[in-house]
Amino acid sequence: MAIMYIEDIDVRNLPDWFWDTLREAEGSRIKLNEILMLLPNEKLREHFYFFQAATEAISEEPHTLFMQRPGHSLSEDARDDIASIVVSQGKSYYLAVLNEPKSLADMEEDLIDLGGIADSIYEERTGESFWDELMG
Repeated sequence: MAIMYIEDIDVRNLPDWFWDTLREAEGSRIKLNEILMLLPNEKLREHFYFFQAATEAISEEPHTLFMQRPGHSLSEDARDDIASIVVSQGKSYYLAVLNEPKSLADMEEDLIDLGGIADSIYEERTGESFWDELMG
């Protein structure tokens, strides 16, 4: 399955295998790395694109309105990090936040971000980055 455009991905219906990788990682970047290392490059690409599409859906209003903490500005990087953390928590958490942006105001501060691992593995294997493909 060649994924070309993130905006064509239905984030409400991402495949179970994608969410299973995050669940099986149990919040560990090391475990997710081990799981994703077993995937062929095309599946790794799909994982990257699914993760990014899910992240982008949370990185927009109205979600961003509930990300900012009192007394802190919200940079684009911070917004993307928070969205990536939301995706990293798994399907139930993600869909709850997607459906109810206000729940971001109560998000715990010490949650793990599992983003970027698929791209790191691909770059190790090929010397190329999914980011170049995405932006190019």
